[in-house]
Amino acid sequence: MFELAQNACSCEIGGTTIILDVSADKFIQTNQRQSQWLDEILTHDDRNGALSDSATQFAERLIARGILVRTTSTTNMPNRIRQEAPTASIMVRAAAEPTHIELRLLVTFCRALIECWALEHFESFEDQVRAAKKWSLRNPKSKPCNSEEAYSAIHAFHALTPYFFSLEDACRFRSLVLLRYISLLRYDASWVFGVQLSPFRAHCWVESQRVVLNDELENILGFHRIMLV
Repeated sequence: MFELAQNACSCEIGGTTIILDVSADKFIQTNQRQSQWLDEILTHDDRNGALSDSATQFAERLIARGILVRTTSTTNMPNRIRQEAPTASIMVRAAAEPTHIELRLLVTFCRALIECWALEHFESFEDQVRAAKKWSLRNPKSKPCNSEEAYSAIHAFHALTPYFFSLEDACRFRSLVLLRYISLLRYDASWVFGVQLSPFRAHCWVESQRVVLNDELENILGFHRIMLV
């Protein structure tokens, strides 16, 4: 039996499977036949006979790339997350409300920016994801971002970004900094990665309690979630 490696996630869009290989920082788009093989591989039970020759060859290729691993588990399932669309965005309020920035929030912002700049320039994407997961584990008593205090802190973050980020800064870096900023304030949020086809695009954002914290709602509704950190 097989399962996706811990560093791999997948989602299915209209019969096509997209795999995110976190270690390689790369997306893999399968064709319809490969998607069928992958489904056969991930739902296969050794007690019911062998895989087809084509699926076996495809499994060997994925194992060689570190995307697939053998398992003794009897509940092997694709490493996929639930497709729960967010229902609101904080950006509407962030654009409409004036923001007073407290000194502690400025200090927290600068700390998050420095830490994430080092991660972005000296560590791999896999290390960035690993660091983000540790931030959540270190805050077992973190609160959801659904209070006025939390919203004010996030508004302050967005008010500061024009002075510290350029237009070339990708959504991934901006989201990483916001996630660290939120974790330092002991709030809970998720780093969400999504993909879409025709043409292929990848995007990421931060959300909490199905509220998007750093993008407009209409910008992300067309994306299928592939990884949640």
